[in-house]
Amino acid sequence: MSTAILFPRRVKVPRKYFIYNIEAGEYFEYLLIASVATLLGIRFYLTITGFPQVGGGGLHIAHMLWGGLLMLFSIIFLFTFLNRSWLKFIAILAGIGFGTFIDELGKFITSDNNYFFEPTFAIIYIIFIVLFLIFRFFEKTHKLSQTEYLSNLFEITRQIVTEKADSKTKAEAEQLLAKCDPGNSAVQNLSNILGRSYFEENQNVNLLAKIRAKASLWYAQILKSNLFTKGFVVFFAIFALFNLWQAADVVSLYFRLENFELSFIDSGKFFSSLISSIIVLCGIITMRFSQLKGHKLIKIGVLFSLFITQFFNFYNDQLFAAGIFTLNIFLLLNLNYIIKLKSLNLRVDKRQES
Repeated sequence: MSTAILFPRRVKVPRKYFIYNIEAGEYFEYLLIASVATLLGIRFYLTITGFPQVGGGGLHIAHMLWGGLLMLFSIIFLFTFLNRSWLKFIAILAGIGFGTFIDELGKFITSDNNYFFEPTFAIIYIIFIVLFLIFRFFEKTHKLSQTEYLSNLFEITRQIVTEKADSKTKAEAEQLLAKCDPGNSAVQNLSNILGRSYFEENQNVNLLAKIRAKASLWYAQILKSNLFTKGFVVFFAIFALFNLWQAADVVSLYFRLENFELSFIDSGKFFSSLISSIIVLCGIITMRFSQLKGHKLIKIGVLFSLFITQFFNFYNDQLFAAGIFTLNIFLLLNLNYIIKLKSLNLRVDKRQES
């Protein structure tokens, strides 16, 4: 799209050196999930295959190198292609690379290159948690400027024009448009482009886009039903009770076995399971007053289970942890969709009231 269409005359826009991407939190989440999944997947594979080595004749190609290569590919894709719809794939690819890379941390913090150095897993997870908390803090405290709203609106508009985006993306564009300065001529031009008739739902779209749109509509209707809400509450109540059961299992071992010593792994499993359960239960209670806030609290509980509890589970039982980890990812993806949809509906309702 030519910038002359959007900016027919020089538009004065305040300079900002770092322009925040409003979807950065989502991409960073995908990166972390892919990293953790890759890390656990590699450990699981190496355990069941007897830790094979790639190479021979005195050479060993460490999988850290493959991780670096995948991160390089993700950077190349980021620099080469403008498609906004590919950013999720790039985030996942970068996450796979980072997880593969950091898995061999033990070799590089020990004098004897010890891959099995026990504190390595704890250090890796601390890195993940610190990264997550830093980004969440920035996401919550950062106030978007008019330049950032306009820049993000420009990017979404470009996606709608060039990539035939779905109705959800168009709704996001309308939200951003409402937050931009209506007196800015660039905003007026973007508004005109978004309002043109040939971007309506009856435009020619491919079969995959139509299937996705129908699936989204069907799922949105399910979310509005009371049966789904009740089932949602029951399911996550079971999820919380399961985590409580894991915590209780550690306590029962402590009282049943006379010589049982509470190790770092046992303590971590107990406290992380307990905290995750409490957060999810608080989220279920909060849903009585605000479904959106309740869903966000439950999501935090699932993330806590994903990033911390599964580390301790994996240490004791890799097959069990892999199954629970997969379930947590499925739950998180659904929660992300539900939160996004409910946030969108809430903004639409507020706009209609005003």
